[in-house]
Amino acid sequence: MNSIELTVVYEDDDGILMLAIRASSPSHSVYHETYLYPEDLVTFSEELKVFPRNQHTDVTLESGSKDPGHHDYIRVRAFLHEPNGSSLLEIDSIVHGDATVRSNSHFTMAGYPADFNRLGTEIATWIKKPDQPMRVEWDTF
Repeated sequence: MNSIELTVVYEDDDGILMLAIRASSPSHSVYHETYLYPEDLVTFSEELKVFPRNQHTDVTLESGSKDPGHHDYIRVRAFLHEPNGSSLLEIDSIVHGDATVRSNSHFTMAGYPADFNRLGTEIATWIKKPDQPMRVEWDTF
């Protein structure tokens, strides 16, 4: 079973969200806190709802920087893996800092376009009122 969970930790005065992202596959998992504007999540969700537009489509949500001078970096990217429609959701998570907080995780979660379309629909609904965590699960093919 694969899953993505989004939780708003808090919202800053300028509208930016501190967002907790929990992603897990049957063999890997990560918990990552980052900062995103709600509009970034809306754009990501809208693109996921129509994924894939063509065989070269990828849909990406990205925040932070891989540069060690930044606190963190995360990329969540959906892309076609095979022409038959099997797809992957790639998670690339880096937290910089001293050894007590530093982490690095990079893995993929298998699914079909319909799984990622549903993820987009759920994010789009949730971001309108993100007062509770949102969790979406799907089976690995």
